[in-house]
Amino acid sequence: MKQNSETTKCLHEQLKASRLAYRKHVLRIAHMPDNTARVDAQEKLEGMEETNKVLQESYLLATIAEEEDILFGMNSDFDDLLLIQLWKKYELNARQLAQLFGVASDVVYQRLKCVEGVKA
Repeated sequence: MKQNSETTKCLHEQLKASRLAYRKHVLRIAHMPDNTARVDAQEKLEGMEETNKVLQESYLLATIAEEEDILFGMNSDFDDLLLIQLWKKYELNARQLAQLFGVASDVVYQRLKCVEGVKA
């Protein structure tokens, strides 16, 4: 799907830019003589790490959507069979599946619970 490809490409570029900014920030911290400034910079670094994790997960999910030929974040009418297949194949949790399909995670959790009797 062309839309998935564009989404994946965009997320990949965002992830690359975020990782580059992170590495540059680490280098800045290494050259800071002032400990107070270093502490502030370390706090910013923690936020950047979280941003990288979120972007990396979004990129992964977009890649899965592209491979499975489903619209990333826009499948509110997904079926239980597809949900279970993706859950087992990629070992995703309910939150990740919800992001992949564009629905609330409690919806995914309830469907997994009903279909498989599992704890997602």
